[in-house]
Amino acid sequence: MKAAMISSHGDGPDVVSVEEVEKPNRKSKNDVLIKVLAASISMGDCHLKSGRISFVMNPALPYIPGQDSCGIIEDIDDSTSKKTGLNVGDVVVAHSEDPDKGQLAEYVLVDAFSCVKKPESMSNQTAAACIWGTTGRMAVSLGKVKSDSRVLVLGGSGGVGTYAVQFAKKKGAFVAATSTQENMLKRLGVDKVINYKEVNWWELEDFKKNPFDTIIDVRGCSFYKAATNKVIKSRKDGGVFVAVTGDDPFPTLKTLSAVFVFSLNFYGDLFGLEVDFGEQVIRRVHLSFAYQIKRCLLSISENLMN
Repeated sequence: MKAAMISSHGDGPDVVSVEEVEKPNRKSKNDVLIKVLAASISMGDCHLKSGRISFVMNPALPYIPGQDSCGIIEDIDDSTSKKTGLNVGDVVVAHSEDPDKGQLAEYVLVDAFSCVKKPESMSNQTAAACIWGTTGRMAVSLGKVKSDSRVLVLGGSGGVGTYAVQFAKKKGAFVAATSTQENMLKRLGVDKVINYKEVNWWELEDFKKNPFDTIIDVRGCSFYKAATNKVIKSRKDGGVFVAVTGDDPFPTLKTLSAVFVFSLNFYGDLFGLEVDFGEQVIRRVHLSFAYQIKRCLLSISENLMN
């Protein structure tokens, strides 16, 4: 079969090539063999490809990239089929946390419990690309967004941000977002777009006079600016800062000490922690697993595709 292969670490396209590799076979009861119809990549794939996080995730070179795909089940264990309700011929959306089981190939092996059936209303490409919408949906939920909320999404035009702004608008909230992609965000319903290359959002007088109920930080490094400039309401007034990423959007994790420092800021993301800063509170997003992916796909299908 054909597969994309990363031959060495780097940021450019020259380290990626399409190669003929052996088709995988199931090795455990939980393995599902999927014929890929569409696949996508995320910022996590880019970090892995660059080698910046090699201390914590370092698949043997060459490796197949990609964590997310949509495809047809070709082989599944009978007992696993009964437990999951998945069957040969089902079109599913799959997510893999294992960097050695990349999805940019004609066939992939994934854990059965990381697969969900694709909603019929979605195209294969949309389904493969929207898994990280799970994080956007959870950010809006953690931010306690309501119909009368004022919401600021920092990094509104990326894979997570585009879903966060749509879910917030679906709640009826006023939504502002930082991005250089004004036209795209306006089409998604964003009320105010701030070009971060031209304006410092934390210095805008309108934001200081009318602070936000919820700030969703997809970009990173923004809590101190929001709190000290009082563009977010205090906790007693209902203000919530939701951190989707760590404090460094481009972390370098090549040593134990670097991992330790990064963990202090980021591991809340993995466990959904709430961090108390006196007048402010940070809620960290718990990243996606099959249950949340299923709920997110259904929510996108029912609410954002009409």
